[in-house]
Amino acid sequence: PVIAASLWFTMLPRWFMLAGYLSWIVIMTAVLLTVLPKALLLNLPAGEQLVTAKKWVKKTLKHIWTVNKQGPLWKVGKAVVKFATPWTKAALRLVLKDSFTQQPVTPEPIKVSTQGQVAKVRWTAAKGGFLQEDQYEVQCRRGRQAKMAFAKDSSWTVINKGGESSPAASDDTDDWQQRYTGKTPNCVIEDLELGREYFFRVRCKNGKGTSEWSQEVSVWARAAPKDNGGIGFGYFWTQTERRVEVHIPIAADIVAKSDVKVTMERRKCIINVKGLPEIGDTLVEPVLLEGASNWQVDTTDRGKELVVEFTKADKGKKWASVWVGHPEVDVNKVKFPEKDKLGLNLNSDD
Repeated sequence: PVIAASLWFTMLPRWFMLAGYLSWIVIMTAVLLTVLPKALLLNLPAGEQLVTAKKWVKKTLKHIWTVNKQGPLWKVGKAVVKFATPWTKAALRLVLKDSFTQQPVTPEPIKVSTQGQVAKVRWTAAKGGFLQEDQYEVQCRRGRQAKMAFAKDSSWTVINKGGESSPAASDDTDDWQQRYTGKTPNCVIEDLELGREYFFRVRCKNGKGTSEWSQEVSVWARAAPKDNGGIGFGYFWTQTERRVEVHIPIAADIVAKSDVKVTMERRKCIINVKGLPEIGDTLVEPVLLEGASNWQVDTTDRGKELVVEFTKADKGKKWASVWVGHPEVDVNKVKFPEKDKLGLNLNSDD
């Protein structure tokens, strides 16, 4: 009868089909609660049948309600519910065909954190009904990269002189690439290139359509520091517990007084050198002024350099980069000299 009824229901429109299933559930419930107890109570006097039936139903419901959660009945019921829930949802979706599904909403906000060559992307899941099944797509594209190389004597050598990011190599691309498709509001993206900027965006899809892409979020795949510093666009930098130094390679004919202009504020530094694009803007951390921070032109084994020195306002603070939005290093690997028994820093620059 159940199979025959199911086949008959499938020939009807979806709303009649759902109504039929609900009616069948109601009828079976009525049988269990009325017909069956009456069949068991036929031999009782008419006046006692209703009272006894009520007691029987109450006792049965109480027994079911107070059943031990560790008992076999609870475990069987839990297993049945676990097995039936996805099938029930699938059947209802098939019948209702997204009747209760809401238009997909753009996932916001997007949070991205990086650790080495791995990025963890998280966002707020869209709120939907019981039957709503959203799917998310995450795309990623590569951005800027400041390239450096080391000479045989382990000194810094700048490849991309001029303050701009290096031209993309043949295997580089700025096109968006699909990196994740799934139902959970988080994912892990691996195989990032250290020292490169990455952009991420997310959108939501379901039976009602596809949302707009979220706002792009950019992060840096943080490289391991060298001399507690890193590379930038046309410069390299180092840091100690107290100071930060920025080294910018410049042409041999640059004159400090006429060809170099450095504007320095507590949270901002802009560097202009003749023949080079402007470097810098907002600093990641505040610095001390009034003679504590300065700049000069030096001649080294690498050639002529503009050296800008900052004194940290927060001594001991580990900088991930010099300017906001520039390549970052892994601050967990930044190590300052340990203190000796007198409490003085070994090899300190103070």
